[in-house]
Amino acid sequence: MRLLAVALVFSAVISAPVVAQEKAKTGWYGSITAGYLIPNDTDGSIGNTPVSLEIDNGYSIFGAAGYKFGNGFRVEGELGYSTADLDKVKIGSTPVTLNGDVQLFTATGGLFYDLTTKSAFTPYVGVGVGVVREELSRTRATANGVTVTTNGGSETNLTAFGEAGVGVSLGSKIELVPSYRYQWIDDGSGGLDDTTAHLFRLGLRYWF
Repeated sequence: MRLLAVALVFSAVISAPVVAQEKAKTGWYGSITAGYLIPNDTDGSIGNTPVSLEIDNGYSIFGAAGYKFGNGFRVEGELGYSTADLDKVKIGSTPVTLNGDVQLFTATGGLFYDLTTKSAFTPYVGVGVGVVREELSRTRATANGVTVTTNGGSETNLTAFGEAGVGVSLGSKIELVPSYRYQWIDDGSGGLDDTTAHLFRLGLRYWF
């Protein structure tokens, strides 16, 4: 009986932090995330001439607030900022060097699902949708030694993403969150396809 009592006490001591951790990982949370932005080339055509726009890699920063239910689902609202420099546009076989940048201001809502594990690692998947304000700076285009300057512009479009990542517990309140996001922007026009990009992110999440 004494051995059984010791075993029960030991089991309770070991399992108590796990239960406490599970309780701490529900409810409200906030996060801040930095990202490395890799835009895909945007292809299309003008008439019968193929066109391809290339944008350099850039960076992003996001702030989010969310709520996790007891069934593993989370809802989240997020504001983000991304920027990248223009590289060039190829019109047929003619490269045109571009000097300018594009900035993205996003507001999205997401639905995520956390997979339950018995460790400090919590994998998750999710999707989101929202709007993005795209702002193009004043741009210089150079081809065959001739430079032309064009005014910038801005527009607001629909955006959506799919994301997968993992929460790594650093305590009862804080998680390190590396993730990958694929983003789509409904901005195809002028013969060019929609914008798509890869985002490699690293964030900190705090549970209230």
